[in-house]
Amino acid sequence: MKQNLSVNLLVRLQKLDFTLDEVIIEFEQVFKMKGMPGILEVIFEYIDGLLVNNIATAVIPKMQRECCSNDIWHSHGWTTKTVKTSMGKLKLRLKRMKCLCKTTHTPFHLFFGLSKKKNFSNELQKKCCELVCNQSYRRSSKELNSIGNLDIKKMELYRIVNSCDLDFQNTKNLKNINSLMADGTGYKPHFEDQKSELKIIVGLDNENRPIPIGAWIFKGWKAIGTELKKNNSPTNRLLVFKPIANVLITDGELALIKGLKHLAHHLQRCQWHFVRDFKNAYVYLEKGDKSTCRQIQNELYEQINTCMDALNKDEKTVIDSIVKAELHLEELEKKLKIEKFNKAATYVKNARQELFTHLKIILTTGEEVYRTTSLIERVMRELARRFKRIAHNWSEAGAERLARMLLRFTLDKKGWDKVWEQKIIITGNFKLETTGIYPT
Repeated sequence: MKQNLSVNLLVRLQKLDFTLDEVIIEFEQVFKMKGMPGILEVIFEYIDGLLVNNIATAVIPKMQRECCSNDIWHSHGWTTKTVKTSMGKLKLRLKRMKCLCKTTHTPFHLFFGLSKKKNFSNELQKKCCELVCNQSYRRSSKELNSIGNLDIKKMELYRIVNSCDLDFQNTKNLKNINSLMADGTGYKPHFEDQKSELKIIVGLDNENRPIPIGAWIFKGWKAIGTELKKNNSPTNRLLVFKPIANVLITDGELALIKGLKHLAHHLQRCQWHFVRDFKNAYVYLEKGDKSTCRQIQNELYEQINTCMDALNKDEKTVIDSIVKAELHLEELEKKLKIEKFNKAATYVKNARQELFTHLKIILTTGEEVYRTTSLIERVMRELARRFKRIAHNWSEAGAERLARMLLRFTLDKKGWDKVWEQKIIITGNFKLETTGIYPT
């Protein structure tokens, strides 16, 4: 089935004196305001005529439910439909039909799955979501209006993005994940005095490339761990759940470790957080001396660096350095207990066995593992910057939806496009070709 569509482009020259840029800008303005939308309107009205002539084979099978058993429809006037697309605003004049049960239908709406309330295309919705992931709603609205004569206000843009019902979580059938990292950041919901927490989990594959897993606001770490375990458990209940990752790298938050530790074979305590947060336990919780705290922190840095320097030597030297460092931490723990710094002693005890997991894995398997949470910290800073700027004062549900979009769009562009393939379906049955461009 082929059809030629003609486009008449009138070139008017008042005087043979103009610039190259003037021609390009004039062409762009004509096609932006009327050219591209006008061509699309002609194409869609041509398609509407085809649908009217093929009700039984093309339209009725697309209906969610049949109004009656009769497949003979009669003409019942016209209706108009305004659709906003990335090419511009389309104003369509569509045929309306009536069947024997006196129910009226618009074949165009039924074929393309359009509702009376929806006035935008899926590809425009995707573009809106991508713009909002990079900048504020106000700036995104201005950029969209500069593309074509769309007239999308800030609140309309919010409704378009908020109506996206796609699932951007990546919590099921997780494979080839070497490490897991998790972190949280404070967020102040709409009309709430207390802050909520946005929680993010990111995986790392064998080449240490980030894999976005999910973002949560309503759930705590325990519920998140249960969800991930359930989504990745064998369908056969007789089979035992196997951890989805080799190592869980954390900043030492107890609730996080308790809720997610069953998802990995090993735990790695972030070395940078361990040394930095020792001050919180020693000075702020125990009222210890700041100069003494700084001295202890320097000793901890020295022990960690000694173990890392030993990697360039033989295996026995690495093992000896790990044993020596763990003994030093054990002695520090005993010393703190004697000096009645019980909270600081417990802090050191909780981290001691998990501080050098990355070295033990290198010695046993040869695989390199992150020893800090620097990667997710960078991701979290970027997400928090956009999230707190874009979603400030939002409801928790809207903020959670935006956070999931941000995480997938920032870390996994291919996965982002794959998710949108559920809505933007390309069948390959419709093609456009230019058969020739020449003056008349």
